[in-house]
This record gives sequence, structure tokens and C-alpha cells, in this order.
Amino acid sequence: MKATESSANITQADQDKLWELPHHATQHFPGKLSLCIGMPVMLRNNDATELCITKGQEGTVAGWQSYVGPHGKLVLDTLFVHLKNPPHMVKFDGLPENVVPIAKMSQTIECTMKSDLNRKVEREQCCVLPNFSMTDYGSQGKTQPYNPVDLQHSNSHQSYYTCLSRCASAKGTLIIQSLQPSMITGGCSGWLRQEFRDLELLDEITRLRFLSQLGPDINGHCRNTLIGQFRTWKGLNYVPENLHPTIKWSAQHPNPLEVDVQDIPWKIVNRKENLNSNLKIKASDSFTAAKGSVPLLYKNITSTSAKRKADDQNGIHAMKS
Repeated sequence: MKATESSANITQADQDKLWELPHHATQHFPGKLSLCIGMPVMLRNNDATELCITKGQEGTVAGWQSYVGPHGKLVLDTLFVHLKNPPHMVKFDGLPENVVPIAKMSQTIECTMKSDLNRKVEREQCCVLPNFSMTDYGSQGKTQPYNPVDLQHSNSHQSYYTCLSRCASAKGTLIIQSLQPSMITGGCSGWLRQEFRDLELLDEITRLRFLSQLGPDINGHCRNTLIGQFRTWKGLNYVPENLHPTIKWSAQHPNPLEVDVQDIPWKIVNRKENLNSNLKIKASDSFTAAKGSVPLLYKNITSTSAKRKADDQNGIHAMKS
């Protein structure tokens, strides 16, 4: 469990460390943005969906307004972004077409320091990030006229497909490093094949239910139970029509019936009660007390811990002062 530090006072050294943290260590709410005109950025907040100021929208820096803060550094107040291919044209008075203002916002975030210590800070910043590159997950649904891709660390054929299909043409696609052909020619994994089979069976169950051709005993409330009931009714070798040959099964290549998994009953857990019950363990349950010794009660542990905590705080205060 990571420790979390909270303090109203931040030293200059700690402030500099917080500013230098990478964006992923500050919940993608950066402390410092190095900007230049024309720099690609991505909006990270749904400020105004009707004005195309939405999370994931791409653009370039068109300008900014700033002021000098208490540390003598420039503080970004408003960033002007020229939107890239917005769904519709946006026009603000006094600004060119498709240029929108991004005002700074206040947000309480948890920063992960290099020492693995977490610190909660309240920060004001324009909610954008540099957009020189993006992951395969972040690029889904986007079409790029030029698409340089790095496939060296992609670990599945789905990742290969997502990266390579972001461009509308092969001419605009550039593969930067080497790739593994076996990732896209070695066939799909067993769990993925089983997932496709289950989806086809669920589609068949839906079709038969719509046509009122489903047996009354097919009434499972979860996927595993429903598929098990259907295959028991139809037979294990039943294959829906128009199933792709690569995922078909037969008596020679069976698709065994999965074990029916019983649901775990829901229970509301009271963390405070569990914590207290763990702390109130009697000493006699763990070891035999020495003759004539005084048992250490829970209230004594609490008072000792409180005193130790107070002493620790006094020590920290003395070191700070």
C-alpha cells in the first residue's frame, strides 16, 4: 500500500519536483506545459461538446495568454487551440475559424513521486496534453493522413490491426521499427477463439428467442449458465449456421462444455468493523502470557499509538523548523 502525504506547505524543492514529474505520474494533469506555436495537442476534458471542445479532440497551439506567478514563472491562463478536423465549424468572436479558448481549471490530483510516495495537490492548469504520439488504445476511431507506427512492443494482433488501420491508405503508413510476422500469421489464441464461439452462440440464442423458437428451459441469468443450457438442449456438436470455418467445432474437433460457475453471494463489507476486529485479537489466542504479567489491552495499544504519533509529529515539526 502506497503512503500518501498531505501538507499545506510545499518547499521549493518539492515544488520543483512536482513540476518536473511526467504527465502519467500526475493523472495526465500536467504541472508544466512547454508550448510553441503549431505544437500538436490533445484536449483532455469535455468543456463544451457543442463547440467541439471534447476529450480526445486534436489540434495545434494557436496562441496563449499568461501571467507571472508567485514563483516568478509564467503561469498559463488561457490556451488557444486550432482544432483539427472538428465535426463542424466553430467560430468565436475575435478568433479565427476553429480556434477555441481553453481556460485553466482547478483539480485535486494525486501525484506519484519518484520515491513512490503519493502527494495530493490542488493544481490549476489548462486540460491539454502534447500530442506527438498516442497509444493503440487512444488512436481507436481516428483516421490519420500520415500514420507512422511503432509495432515493436505491440503484444497482440488486435494492436497491430488498430495501429495499421488508422491510415486511409498504405502510402501514408510508415512502419518505423521491425515487427513480428508471427503476431498476425500464427492464428488466434485459444481464449480468443472461445470468446468468438461464445459470441456466436449468444447471437444464435438471441435470434431463436426473437423467433419464439427457444426452449422454456433456456433461462440462464448469466452468460456461462445460458450457453450451458442452450448447448445441453441442442447438443454439444450443434454449430450455428454461417459460422466462420476457423472457429467451427465438430466431433473430431470438439468444443467441450464449460463447468457451470456458481455466483458468489453478494455481501456488504464494513471495512471499519473488519479493521477493529483484526486489532482486537486477544494475546491469549496467539501465545501464553508469562505468569504475573499484565495483559496488553486494545485501549492501551490505541493510547500508545496515539502518543507515538504525537511524538513523531513533534519530531517532524522540529526538523522542519
